[in-house]
Amino acid sequence: MENRLIVYREKEAVVSAEFRDDALYDIAVSGKQGAVIPGSIYIARVEKIIPGIQAAFIRIPGEEENWYLPFDKSRKVIADPIHADGLLHAGDRMLVQVEKEAGKNKTVTAIGDFSLTGCYFVLMHGKTGVHRSSKISNQEFLDRAIWLVRQEMESDADYAVMIRTNAEGTAEDVLLRELRYLQSEYRRIVSAAKTRTSGTLLYRGLPRYLCALRDTYQQNYDRILTDDEKIHEEIKQYLAASRPELLPALSLYDGSTCPLASVYNMKAHFNDILSQKVWLKSGAYLVIQQTEAMAVIDVNTGKATDSGRRADVIWRCNLEAAKEIARQIRLRNLSGIIMVDFIDMKKDEDNRRLMEAMGEYVSSDRIKTTVVDMTRLHLVEITRTKVLKPLAEQMREIGL
Repeated sequence: MENRLIVYREKEAVVSAEFRDDALYDIAVSGKQGAVIPGSIYIARVEKIIPGIQAAFIRIPGEEENWYLPFDKSRKVIADPIHADGLLHAGDRMLVQVEKEAGKNKTVTAIGDFSLTGCYFVLMHGKTGVHRSSKISNQEFLDRAIWLVRQEMESDADYAVMIRTNAEGTAEDVLLRELRYLQSEYRRIVSAAKTRTSGTLLYRGLPRYLCALRDTYQQNYDRILTDDEKIHEEIKQYLAASRPELLPALSLYDGSTCPLASVYNMKAHFNDILSQKVWLKSGAYLVIQQTEAMAVIDVNTGKATDSGRRADVIWRCNLEAAKEIARQIRLRNLSGIIMVDFIDMKKDEDNRRLMEAMGEYVSSDRIKTTVVDMTRLHLVEITRTKVLKPLAEQMREIGL
């Protein structure tokens, strides 16, 4: 299997698309110039406390709207002044991190419990200790990595370190280099927060196309292509600092005869993503609709005419649908509550196997996705963490 990442400009935005063999696996649109990027860290001013919903609205000078700050994700804030009651007050200056972009009828969500994410580690303010990804299977490596982290951490550290899945099998000198860099950035940010004025950007989050390089796991990219010289240089600098093993895969595509987007037929891919109906190879199809409250996906047998017992045909259609649904959730960046109406199956064992398969298919998603349960009406409930806007909304913003 060959993995390729292509990155190109589309009007005011940057599009990145991951292909596994010839199939589109993931896609992202980085916002317009000057857009707020998730992961960025600012100094904000508390505008108003809303006790009834345990939240506050904060102000970033230069932004049109106040941002939303939930208290349940802001327990260990860095704020000035520090009040005797330990609470935030209107007028306080505090450090915040962008958690979610502004969405339809919603403003930006920020949190006080900030973190710094690298390829192999995450430093988390306000927590303590060393944590690990549950996907790390090599116990010998894990024990050694935990020991290395503890050796590097200060005895009075006010942060925790999470060892990411990507770290497994990585050389110790590479791990230590990133850990020390994240520690240095953490100290810089905390120190700067004491003196900087509201509106100061202390740390800029990575655009989506660099996040794809940071978060790639197990299967690295065989080719990384862009036809934009500025983007090529940015990717080159990032890889040199963080993922030098991927540098040989990077190349600047000469788009003088045919643009990179046309070579990979991106217009057709976008049209498919915007369509409500998705046909499957078997002749079955999906209907995908985004409502205000949730995303709804319906599975239909359609033209499926496989030979065999009807129960077997339905099982094969549902299994094929489950794999495609996991792909469509990634491509469309569906999030929040996702309800799936599979074709009804009578056997409890078949429903159990389908739930297991669905869980396996969504497990490779970079954004946390959970197959919750099958309801009494045989609707499968899936939840996916809200981080970015749905792709369709991002595309509308840049006029695609």
